[in-house]
Amino acid sequence: MERITVFTPTYNRRKSLSRVFESLKRQTFRDFIWIIVDDGSTDDTKSLVVEFEKEADFKIIYIYQENAGKHSAINRALQETTSELFLIADSDDSFKANALEVFINTWESIPEGERNQYKGVIAKCYNAEDGTPIGSYPQHMFDSNDLDAYFVQRLCFEKWNIVRTDVMKELPFPEPNEKLKFYPESVVWWRMARKYKTRYIDENIRAYYHDQENSVIKQSTGRARETIYLWRFYINEAMDYFWKYPKAFVKAYIGYSRDNIRIGRKYKEAISSIDGIYRKVLVTCGYPIGYVLAVKKGLNR
Repeated sequence: MERITVFTPTYNRRKSLSRVFESLKRQTFRDFIWIIVDDGSTDDTKSLVVEFEKEADFKIIYIYQENAGKHSAINRALQETTSELFLIADSDDSFKANALEVFINTWESIPEGERNQYKGVIAKCYNAEDGTPIGSYPQHMFDSNDLDAYFVQRLCFEKWNIVRTDVMKELPFPEPNEKLKFYPESVVWWRMARKYKTRYIDENIRAYYHDQENSVIKQSTGRARETIYLWRFYINEAMDYFWKYPKAFVKAYIGYSRDNIRIGRKYKEAISSIDGIYRKVLVTCGYPIGYVLAVKKGLNR
């Protein structure tokens, strides 16, 4: 059983998938497996993976599924995963040769008897264009839960997350009945934070590309149907952090109304998903601004 599963979801990313492969070939830590879930690609990604398999000295598992979104691909990969740790490497990612070594060494810096209190390790990213670090940590290594890290310490920037596989299976990505391209990852990590903490390490090991407009994440984060689930988490599940970061919650209340309006969802249906009278009133107060923003962005996109 490998220590780490590196998982890559891909959809018509044949041109950039080699970034991940080249990065994996260079890794100083070798006890890993690469699982690729092809989420309905039409660009003959499979033939490229066949070439990877001929060259690789590590195991590659390729899985094809009909297009169902990144969140579904993650859950599909977890069905095949037996490793201790699970790392998502998107199909346009590249990372330093010591990336997996940094993760495993940091994980092993936690006493074995205490690891059941942690979900995993979070490292930092750097700009692919010039190598500059993205964001800063208060110290080189520290422990926090992901809710505190975001809403209290304001570590609101791109990071890279390796997670215990058993925790991923315990709290999998939701797969709503409506078809989504992506379910917000932050919601899943924040739900884990109610039970587990994370070890943060100030190492810049993954490249962040700002120009990948067709990447899985870039396609998804601007979509109103997906972001509704993010705003709903703020409103229904994280209100105990309101006074830690009020601006973020005001944005959530307005964003929830705006995005429901944009997709044509009626007020009654939108408000039915909000818990409690107090929260419903706050969402209602956000509707006038949300409507203006929805019209400005364009309805039904």
